[in-house]
Amino acid sequence: MAQLFAIAGFEAPQRLKLVSTWGYFGMFLALALLWMAAAGGVFRDAMVSFGGKVFINGPRQVSLTVAFLGCLGVIVTAAMMGRSVQQDFEHEMHHFFFSAPLSKADYVFGRFLGAFATLAVIFSGILVGLWLGTFIPGIAPDRLGGSTASAWIKPYLFTLLPNLFIFGAIFFVLAAVAPRMLPVYVA
Repeated sequence: MAQLFAIAGFEAPQRLKLVSTWGYFGMFLALALLWMAAAGGVFRDAMVSFGGKVFINGPRQVSLTVAFLGCLGVIVTAAMMGRSVQQDFEHEMHHFFFSAPLSKADYVFGRFLGAFATLAVIFSGILVGLWLGTFIPGIAPDRLGGSTASAWIKPYLFTLLPNLFIFGAIFFVLAAVAPRMLPVYVA
């Protein structure tokens, strides 16, 4: 069990050092900012509606936005989860890992947990962008209401992270079974 967390503790910081990780974070942050700006009426011709007169930072609207923007990240999930296991096959390092005094389960689940933690950081950009989006100048004051921390955290914990886990597991297994990225991206 300690080896599992050691591998996850190695994988996550390595992924967090990559420019692409922070590029994905920035992309989701920017998308969320633009979404809130459009929903708040900053852009005259853009129309983001939740049906009727509702607050754009209400719990339901935040949940819907987090779910929608999270769906746009399927390709990011495939890239991060598939690459975490595929890179060892590509560089033929898997022989060394599997011959070490390390169980295959610790190795595989450690890689998975490290990549999942990195995805959790990347997709937190959606929440940060939505929250920062409420402070954009030009948003109609009648579109903003009072908000609680749980309205922002619950969609992340109960919608985004479970979806990342499920899709991440599918892409991770595909990359482990077919040690090439093409099947992962096709899926």
